[in-house]
Amino acid sequence: MLHKKKKLTIAILGIALVPSAAMAALYGFGPAEAWTGAQLTQQAAEVSGNIISWGEGFATQMENHFEQTISAIAVATKQESVAANLIASNNVKASQQLVNAVAAQQKSDKIAEVVANYSPSTGQGHKTCTVIQKNKSLDKAFESSHVAAQLYVGQLDNAPGRLVDSSIDAMNQRYKNHLADFCTDAEAAAGLCQKSKLPGGDTNAALLFAPAKPGSLEDKAQLAYIQNVLGPPDSKVSKAAGSSAAGQDYFLAKARKDVMLSIPAYSLARIKAANTVTDAGMSPNQMLEKRTNDYFGSDEAKEWSKTLAVQAPRGLMVETLKVGGLQTWLDFQQLQQTQRINANLAALLITGNDSEKAKADSAFNNVRGEGISGGVR
Repeated sequence: MLHKKKKLTIAILGIALVPSAAMAALYGFGPAEAWTGAQLTQQAAEVSGNIISWGEGFATQMENHFEQTISAIAVATKQESVAANLIASNNVKASQQLVNAVAAQQKSDKIAEVVANYSPSTGQGHKTCTVIQKNKSLDKAFESSHVAAQLYVGQLDNAPGRLVDSSIDAMNQRYKNHLADFCTDAEAAAGLCQKSKLPGGDTNAALLFAPAKPGSLEDKAQLAYIQNVLGPPDSKVSKAAGSSAAGQDYFLAKARKDVMLSIPAYSLARIKAANTVTDAGMSPNQMLEKRTNDYFGSDEAKEWSKTLAVQAPRGLMVETLKVGGLQTWLDFQQLQQTQRINANLAALLITGNDSEKAKADSAFNNVRGEGISGGVR
């Protein structure tokens, strides 16, 4: 900047000296010319001084203005840099906040999903623990009925494999029990006995399918009914009679009879066991009916429907599996029932075939007799 000032001053002085030299060349050096020259020199000096002063002031102003401009540009640049940094920082913070918000939302969604999937009210189906306990109790009751049925068969006077001292005495005892416990209106009118609270109970099949408490009159009626269906008991024979050919035929016939009767005897006893009240206060069939009503028609079924309405997909799946498990258990019970039905049908078919076998044996004996007669001739 100072170098530019010097160049400007030299240029101005050069311009100021030109008029004096030019006047001297044109007009010479007389008094008037001298005065005029002095005035011109003085004016040139003043003009030169003014020009120099103006130039120096202008240069100074230009320098100050330039410095101010440079300073303003620097400030503006700094502000621009600061603004850019602030913007970048704000963008980073905003991105971090967005990431945090998304993470928080995902965490919240995951918690909500876990609560919905595993909460007892939305993710476990209807009263999971209660349902499991009911299913266990139901299965235990029917499993126990198998053992109970065997015990009931053993209490019959005509149980398979049993022989009584006297068949006549056993039938007389049945009749006495009938008059004492199951006297009918007709028998009471004839003066044979006093009318029972359960008249004809030992001949009423409907009682076999009704709940009965152990030791009750209904319980006695069920056992008496099964005895009457299976027929009179078989009598014992002496050792000597049993050792004879007829005795052996008797025991073979007795064994075959017991084999055939054991199937319906067990089936009837299973029906009784399923309708005998247990320690739970209900019979197995009553427990099954109540368990079924938990899904259809009862107040419990209404609660079940309400529970399904608020279940998450996992809860619905769990409930579907529980109902499916109950259905599988029912299918197994039905399989056992079907096996007993098939066994009874097989026994019935074989028994019904006895008459045909008797005919065939008779025909064989006739043929054999004719053959022997022909040989004798």
